[in-house]
Amino acid sequence: AMARLEAEIEKTIRPYPGVSVYKPFLRFYPNDLCSDMRHVNYRGALHNTEELAAWIRSHWPARED
Repeated sequence: AMARLEAEIEKTIRPYPGVSVYKPFLRFYPNDLCSDMRHVNYRGALHNTEELAAWIRSHWPARED
């Protein structure tokens, strides 16, 4: 199901060259970052935020303000 979802999202954004999806689309975290099988704990949320922030910084156009 996740592979199908990823494929559908990729198909949907294909016409938009400025749009990309965070890779890896599906990620697994160590047990100590999870509160159960489907939810991260506070440290897991921080870890996820750090990963996404780094990805956004690397994909965001440079601004010259």
